[in-house]
Order: sequence, then C-alpha cells, then structure tokens
Amino acid sequence: MATSMNRISPLRVIEFYSGVGGMHYALLLSKVPATVVAAIDINDIANRIYRFNFPKINLLQRNIQSVSMKEFTKLDADMFLMSPPCQPFTRVGLKGDKTDPRTASFLYLLDSLPKLSKKPRYILVENVKGFETSETRKQLVQVLQSCNYSFKEFLLSPTHVGVPNQRLRYFLLAKLLPLQFGDSCLSEAPLLAHEIIPAGSAPTGSCDSNQDQTTLRSLQSTPSAPDRPVVNPSEQYDASYSGSGQPCQRPGHSSAATGRHNVSQSGTSQGNKCQAFSNTPGDADSVNSFGNKDSLEETNCDDHGDVETGLDSIERIGPTTQSCQRSVEEASVSNGVPLGGISSFLETLSEAETEGYLVPDKLLLRFGRVMDIVTESDDKTCCFTKAYGHYIEGTGSFLHTNSSVSIDWAFADGLTDSESLSRLRQLQLRYFTPREIANFHCFPEEFSFPTDVTRKQRYRVLGNSLNAHVVSLLLKYLVS
Repeated sequence: MATSMNRISPLRVIEFYSGVGGMHYALLLSKVPATVVAAIDINDIANRIYRFNFPKINLLQRNIQSVSMKEFTKLDADMFLMSPPCQPFTRVGLKGDKTDPRTASFLYLLDSLPKLSKKPRYILVENVKGFETSETRKQLVQVLQSCNYSFKEFLLSPTHVGVPNQRLRYFLLAKLLPLQFGDSCLSEAPLLAHEIIPAGSAPTGSCDSNQDQTTLRSLQSTPSAPDRPVVNPSEQYDASYSGSGQPCQRPGHSSAATGRHNVSQSGTSQGNKCQAFSNTPGDADSVNSFGNKDSLEETNCDDHGDVETGLDSIERIGPTTQSCQRSVEEASVSNGVPLGGISSFLETLSEAETEGYLVPDKLLLRFGRVMDIVTESDDKTCCFTKAYGHYIEGTGSFLHTNSSVSIDWAFADGLTDSESLSRLRQLQLRYFTPREIANFHCFPEEFSFPTDVTRKQRYRVLGNSLNAHVVSLLLKYLVS
C-alpha cells in the first residue's frame, strides 16, 4: 500500500469542522501525500489551538454556508474531511436531525457537492453512533449516489485497533467513480470487520461495494481486537462498544479483578456499562446562528450526567506537565497499531501536578460509587466527553493511582462518612490529564495548547475531537 500511495500526487484537502486538528493529525499519521489547503471552523477556542499547532495552514474562522461556489473552485480540493455537529444525532438528545439548525452547514455542503465543476475524489465523514439511522445520512447517501461515488460505512471504536479507549463513532468513506475500493492490507482488517451491513434488504442508498465477508474474516487482526462477523447496526452497538459481552470489563474478569469499579447505591459492585446519562438541561440545546460545530457551550457529542464536579473552579492548572514519557509511538505495535494497557498513554507527573488532578473530597464521598475507576494495568477507559472535569457520570474514567489499596475495601458497606472518606482518599483517585486524553486520541507528542487555554476548555475541545489513529487507517484504506 505504501508504494501505491507514494505514486499519488499530493492531494489538496479541505478540513471542514476542523476543531483542534484531529483530522489533520490523522492525515499526517496516514502518510497519505497531501496538503491541507483550508481548514474551516467557527469555534474560536478550537481555532486558537489549531492555529497554535498548525500556524502555516489557511485556517478560516467562518460559517461554512458562507463558502461560495467560486471559493470551492479556487480551493480545487481532491479530498473533503468532514466531522459535522453531532448533537442532532445523539442517542439521548432531541434527535432534531435535519430540522436542527446545527445540521444546516452540513446540508449546505450536500447541496453544494453536485454543483461543483470538480468534485473531490475522496470524502470522509465522521459522526456519532446514531447518525447511521438518520434522515441526514439518507440524504448524504442519495447525494453520493447521484454524484457517482462508491462508499462504505463503519461503526468503529479505538478499542477495535488496540487503543484502550472506548469512543464508538460512525464513519463514511466515499470514492468518486471510476475509483474503487480494493482489498485491504492487514492493518485495516480490524476496521473493515466493523463495516455496516444493513439488516434485511439494503435500504435505498446503501453501499453496493462491500468486501467479501469470508475474505475479511480471514485477514489477520490485532490481538486486542479480533475480527468479528459483520452485523447489522442495531446489533453492532452492544457488540462493539466494549469489545466484550460485558461492557467496560475485560472478558472473563470481574470488576474487582480488573480494577474497574462502579458501585450501586446499595454497595453492590456492578459491571460498569460506561454509558452516558441524561444531558444537563440547557447545556447543549442552545444554538447560535452559524449552524456549524459551534461554541464550546453548544457542542456535546457525548452525553453526560448532571453532576457537577467543581474541578473547573480549581485554579491549579499549574505548570505545563512533562512530555508524555510513554507516547503512542513508544507503545507496543502490531501491524502498525499501538497496543498496550492504559499505562502506555499516561504522563509522568510530579507530586504537585498529581495533587492538582486528585478528585476533591466532597466529590469522593458524594459520587465515588458512580465513577468508572480504572488502574494503569487495565485495557479500557470510557469515552471522555466535553463535560469531563465538570461532571462525573458518563463523562470518562478516573485513575486509581495507589495500587496498595483495594477498591472493594475503600467502598465497603457500613462505614461512616468519616471512615469512607479516609479510605477513599487512600485510593488517590485522579482525573486523566488533557495530555493523556490527547494520547488516547493518538495525537502526537508535539500537540500542545496555548498557555491561556484553561483546563476546562482543554477537556471540552478534546471531548469534541476524534481518534487520529482510527481515522488514519481509514484514510490509508480510502486512498489505496
């Protein structure tokens, strides 16, 4: 495949909804010869971070609907990368779909595609689980068919390729005919095993270029993500969300054995389902006039609980943490895929830095039993949402750093508040740092934030981003 890509002239790429640059990092990881000719986003904070990391890129802070046909022609793009607003399609949201104003910019792009004198040869679309059953997806497919594209759709999580973070997402890859999807190299096999095959008869606009399933299952997969038969979308969610029959637990291990812990109010240990809970009223429902992936206050691609942590009020952002000592590139690798437990993605923090990320006492007592608690030897973390650091339930995992103290001992029944707090403190539970979440997203070590971006803002923009490694594999497959 590398030889195939080396023969390609550099592709001219437009990043729509560019955020902090997740798609750009995926493009770099893929080693697909390409030049980003424009990145477009309306979010001021995300744009500041993008510009800080990519100062030479043509970054446009504007409404996507303002991009004219003349500008599209001038940009002369070979590839569109798109991660449109996800709130209209979230599982527990209002599911406004096409009627949600935040979908308007994406519908504008769909309306513009047939009018382009030169259409992009390659398209990649990313969104949340739920988009695959939406009316917007149907319109996307109809437009692609009318414009002579072949395409494939996937429901994928980083856990499928050995990254210990659950982040199930919808992806669509499209090629302008006569370009066709070819056979995959081994490193993409785990991803192709999660291609969506609609149940029963294929709906209007479904892909007609699916790989032969026998061939796919015969391809080698990474040890941590064995190939599975392709299933229909409704079955795919439960089967792939954690990679095991028991969500958020390693197969054949109890929560106590793995260090994962979620305790019911009665004190009974539960297998943590890592599920998101109800949206906070007013947090993600307001819409501005742009309809893009808008301000941080209006972007909530993952659902979260309604429990404030108060971490955002703590001013102990402290000095810039040390560079990650065990970066993604230094983790074990199989078929080009980083493998390993959570420890491979952690920073080396000083004692003072660690203290700044410890869960406050009042939150330990009140919400300790609903936290998803993991140890550095575990192989999964829950999806980190934009509300991490501000809410508890369903926003991400917490790290148990004192391995000499048992979680079950700390959460024993019949303790007074004073006794419980004393034990919980000994667990030394802390938040994952923004840099560690960036590591789970497979961002390179050189990715960083401007110093004036607060911790809360860092969590928010990372919660709205994507896994660069997953997308890089898709890009390699798309262009091969």
